[in-house]
Amino acid sequence: FDPWRKMLDLVPSDYIVRCSDMGPTTSYNRRAAEYIKATNNTQLDCMDDIVWFSPACRGNTSKCLPGLVQYDYDKSIQEIFFLNMPVALIMVASGSSNFDAVYYSAIQRGKFLFGWFQPDDSLIDASGRLPIRVQMPANNALEHADGIFRTGNADFFPRNYIWNKLLDVDRFSWYLMSRMSFYSQDMDNMMIRSRQLKNLKLSTDAAIRQSACDWIMSNEDRWTTWLPAECAAGSYTADLVDCLPCPAGSYCPGPLEEPVTCPSGFYCPINSSAPILCPGGATTLVPGASARSSCSTCPPGKYDIAGACATAAELVGWIIIPVLAAAAGFMLAGYKGYRVMNRGSGDSRRLIGMPSGTPATQRDLPSPLRRKYQAVQVLGSGAFGVVLEAWQMSNGTR
Repeated sequence: FDPWRKMLDLVPSDYIVRCSDMGPTTSYNRRAAEYIKATNNTQLDCMDDIVWFSPACRGNTSKCLPGLVQYDYDKSIQEIFFLNMPVALIMVASGSSNFDAVYYSAIQRGKFLFGWFQPDDSLIDASGRLPIRVQMPANNALEHADGIFRTGNADFFPRNYIWNKLLDVDRFSWYLMSRMSFYSQDMDNMMIRSRQLKNLKLSTDAAIRQSACDWIMSNEDRWTTWLPAECAAGSYTADLVDCLPCPAGSYCPGPLEEPVTCPSGFYCPINSSAPILCPGGATTLVPGASARSSCSTCPPGKYDIAGACATAAELVGWIIIPVLAAAAGFMLAGYKGYRVMNRGSGDSRRLIGMPSGTPATQRDLPSPLRRKYQAVQVLGSGAFGVVLEAWQMSNGTR
């Protein structure tokens, strides 16, 4: 180590924090009361108000090792006391790039104990060597919580910090970022590479990007395990790990898209990668159709019954009432009558497939009904047969 006085030669006096400015109301609070309580030592006075000598070397300051810090001055003086380290400690101001530049310059030009945070490439030398870390006693978190700092700080790895709304906005980016994981050696290597690039006059931004790119090119086997599943068209992923068949009624364009509801006018069977247009100008009444049978030429509010379009009310007259009537074995009496004529019967065969309104005669009625009813017209016709409008006759008249 260099003599502690060399620190005073390398750090301008106006960059050094004075001990009298480390009170409880300042940002450089050294927490004197906590130090005295934890150590039962009151030797906190500083030479020239800038250098604190630890009890281990106060009797002979020539034996004090030089120590520089920018942060955690309060923790440092306790650790130095409890470990009986002979240290002359100076605090350099923080909070601006100018202060940081002076701090790093002094460390690079001297042989001192100093505080440092990682990852940081500022103190890596031209040959790519990292500073030598002083191995402190293992962290005692309980003591630290009580304000006693006889052990080292806990290692803190600031990674995988993600915006808490990212999952709602982009679940694929969230998946990638939540699985990113670097070893300490990875970070050291990237910092060494960044410093080498800066020594070649690359800007800070360019050096950071290039060192990250170099890591990606050399570690494909690592980062590919962080990626979400990319599913083929016609499939999707719910958990971002496995691919599933696209559900019926939706289509999945892939590779990272979620299922999309099939639009009106199209149908989407299972495993659809795109919606299928209904043929012949047909459409679907609602989105989410899963089969071609859902396509119809009928307008909204009407239903396709074997090629004929009918409202719900007409369906009642065409199908439900005639079925009930047939089950009872009689025609509906009154001014109007309805009858479903069987396709296989001889009666009404000529009317199969005729449009609504086609004239019908008594000959289109079953023989037993011809004397009582007079056929008027076709109400509906399809695969089920024919629905006729019939009027009941009274004394030969309607």
